[in-house]
Amino acid sequence: NMPGWIFVPGYAKPDGKHAVLVGLPGLGGNGKGGANMFAAASTERDPVIVCSFTYLKGREPLGTDEAMYKAMKWLVQKCIDGFGGDRNRVFTTGFSAGGLYAPKITASWWHLDKQSFLPRACIFMGQQCDAYAPEVPPIPHIAIVGAEDVNGRDRVTAAKESSNQIWRRGIPVWYNEVPGVGHSIGTRGWQILRGVI
Repeated sequence: NMPGWIFVPGYAKPDGKHAVLVGLPGLGGNGKGGANMFAAASTERDPVIVCSFTYLKGREPLGTDEAMYKAMKWLVQKCIDGFGGDRNRVFTTGFSAGGLYAPKITASWWHLDKQSFLPRACIFMGQQCDAYAPEVPPIPHIAIVGAEDVNGRDRVTAAKESSNQIWRRGIPVWYNEVPGVGHSIGTRGWQILRGVI
């Protein structure tokens, strides 16, 4: 009940060892929209295989933490086995509500199945991270938030606080506040994501 999609750029090579990016969309989005949205991270010089899945119906999760990490793991393996993804270049990210869920699901994967854990970094965009998970994986966490993203809810402060919580747990964090933009994170936010990959 969590449909998944994979975006493979036309210039990717089946044996190319390309980066794999799991990208989760915000509220109202689905896996297809997430794959299309995060396809912006791919370039001809360094193609990125992007996968996503529908994880929410309205505001309700479509599965348990365990079911969602298994969906993420399954999609990543598909990208590696079938489309030239590199198991040493796996990244997880999400925008808005996806920015909250991507770190949460990544932490579940680490907590429940360390033996198969592949992500090298987790990027949360336009949202705070779940810094209070039972175990946060010891990989870099990157926050990207628009400096003007304070309408209705102060996501800037929330992203700062969760970044500090992760740092206090001894995990590397790179906090990025993009000036002059709101929730969209702007072009600079996408450049930061691309730079991490």
